[in-house]
Amino acid sequence: MIRLFVEGELKKDQTLAVSVKQAHYLTHVMRLKMGEIIEVMNGHQGVWQAEMGLQKKQVFLKCLKQLQKQQNTLHC
Repeated sequence: MIRLFVEGELKKDQTLAVSVKQAHYLTHVMRLKMGEIIEVMNGHQGVWQAEMGLQKKQVFLKCLKQLQKQQNTLHC
């Protein structure tokens, strides 16, 4: 499963626009198609399942469900 670090809040039905570099990576390097599922994270809200979509030539991700809560680590 492909994981992608994204900016912005992650919650159910949240739509996230991806950067041009991320869109290129997903569509040309990984050769994913619209409607495919990936995992996204932002470093604060755990890991989420998201579906790729396209709107006005802009790739976006729609958060579907949380797969893993954020794990807090303590540094001593």
